[in-house]
Amino acid sequence: MKPWWTLWLLALLTPVHAEALRLQPGQDRYAVGPFLQVWEDVSARLGPAEVLAQRDRFVPVPDEQVTGGYSRSAWWYYLELDEAGAAGEWLLHVDYSALDYLDVWQVRGAAEPLSLYSGGDHVPFPQRPLLHSAFLVPFILQPQEHSALLIRVQTQGSIIMPLQILSKNAFIEDEESERLMLGGLWGGLLFLMLYNLLLYRNVRDRVYLYYCAYILAFVVGSLHLSGVGFHYLWPNWLWMQTGGLPVLFLLASFFANNFSRQLLDLKRRHPLLDRILYGFAVLHVICMLVFPLLPFQLSLYCTVAVVLSMGVFLMTAGVMSFVENYPPGRNYFLAWISLFIAVVIFALETMGLTHGSFISKWSLQIGAGVEALLFAIAMSDRINLFKQQTLQAQEKVVEQEKLLRIAQEEANRELEQRVDQRTRELAKVVEDLARVNEKLDRLNQLDELTLVFNRRAFNHRSATLLAQCKREQRSLAVLLLDIDHFKLVNDRHGHLAGDECLRRIAALVQARVTRPQDFVARLGGEEFVVVLYDTPADGALHVAERIRAEVQQTCFPWDDQCIPLTVSVGLCCGVPASWHEVEHFTGWADQALYQAKSDGRNRMVQRDLVTVVEFN
Repeated sequence: MKPWWTLWLLALLTPVHAEALRLQPGQDRYAVGPFLQVWEDVSARLGPAEVLAQRDRFVPVPDEQVTGGYSRSAWWYYLELDEAGAAGEWLLHVDYSALDYLDVWQVRGAAEPLSLYSGGDHVPFPQRPLLHSAFLVPFILQPQEHSALLIRVQTQGSIIMPLQILSKNAFIEDEESERLMLGGLWGGLLFLMLYNLLLYRNVRDRVYLYYCAYILAFVVGSLHLSGVGFHYLWPNWLWMQTGGLPVLFLLASFFANNFSRQLLDLKRRHPLLDRILYGFAVLHVICMLVFPLLPFQLSLYCTVAVVLSMGVFLMTAGVMSFVENYPPGRNYFLAWISLFIAVVIFALETMGLTHGSFISKWSLQIGAGVEALLFAIAMSDRINLFKQQTLQAQEKVVEQEKLLRIAQEEANRELEQRVDQRTRELAKVVEDLARVNEKLDRLNQLDELTLVFNRRAFNHRSATLLAQCKREQRSLAVLLLDIDHFKLVNDRHGHLAGDECLRRIAALVQARVTRPQDFVARLGGEEFVVVLYDTPADGALHVAERIRAEVQQTCFPWDDQCIPLTVSVGLCCGVPASWHEVEHFTGWADQALYQAKSDGRNRMVQRDLVTVVEFN
């Protein structure tokens, strides 16, 4: 027989109408169960006016907290109120967040019922008038007013209606106590989870990972039950709020299964029981995939059946481990006893077979907290067991080590000598290789003839200097040098003479560039480039003019002859802007060099950055 049928049978023994709830001055909270009347609308289609026309069909509710099983009907509740000097604003508190549809009207005499609230967990959380995990309906009582509240409830799950009328101050006091309790419980569970997650990181034992996953799944399920999850985590995920509870419980049960098999070492100690629990784990996965497609009531009933059935085998494993004096089994058994009792109480409450109380409301949370703590102690017993087994194994190994120690020490000495010799040889090879690589790297950057940097090195080093000048806003100077009429040298004296002249000019220019970040490079043929870091225009002009003058004054001997040479210099200098690249400086210096050659050679022409920008 369904609990609602029991309610109707009990109602036949009570008066047809419950008395009105009198709100007295100085009292700020009321339990409304003794004053509540109920009527079942099987069609679930009637409106408030049609229901009020059938007021004589309402019967008193026999329990202080309205609980029931599963029903597709719409249930209407009627509560008469007499303010009795306690006029003002009050709150109707429905402390069960899993109701699909909840509507509340205030009835004042013959006037049209005033709609106070229309919602439920089928409505996105942000649309609630008061954003709270439970359902809060504010209403106002006028002085000397005799009114009533009309409540309609329809849900796929179990009908649980913990109703209270509270003042705002009373609600705040209850809210603080409840949040403190829930916060302490969830915080403790999450602390245990994080602590054991750190242990898993160190020991790499999967039992800690299953434990953490189990606690996380259970905490999320508890957040779902309390409505806090709908409030803060998934306010717009209606599918999660309306159908996620069975999957969350199955997920927690799945991880509990794997945790138990790992903790109690059932695969080694009780293979048959391990295979049975493995089958339940597979069944859990199938159910988690199928249940979202089934009606909520059916999936919830099946979830309870699967979880309780598997719980019997988990209890069996705990009892067997306890009897066998397996160290983790004692606390494991006590942990499952505590949670099993809590689950039974909650299941009976959900199915409407028991009526609401503090124990039934908080059974899962209390049971989970006790269970998590006992599980943690059981895992510490498992660690101690492993330590004992390790010590015993070590004692056996010690005897063997004594026999092998002398031979091992001798082998170690010989091995160390070989390793030391090979290490020295390898270090020498590495050192030689490093020197060769360094030499090759230098050779790759140097011009083979003049032994100054080549074009490749110029591109890399000048780009680095340019980026540094941009960042530090310092001046950069680029000097392009070209030997005047160098082709005549090759034609008259031969290419060997020309090569010798190139070497001597490169050495002369290199001698005038002495700072670590400045450098000289040969761009090709008879053309050289000098890059000067943090050098203003007057300094660059001085260096360029000095190089030009020394080349003009230097005699370049060859076959008892003195070959006279001159150079033309193009200079570009300035602080680079963000868009400047090395090609800009080189191009502008090349333009200046071209101008110097056009003006008669053996001269220097400057093209600073400001002039170039304005010119372009």
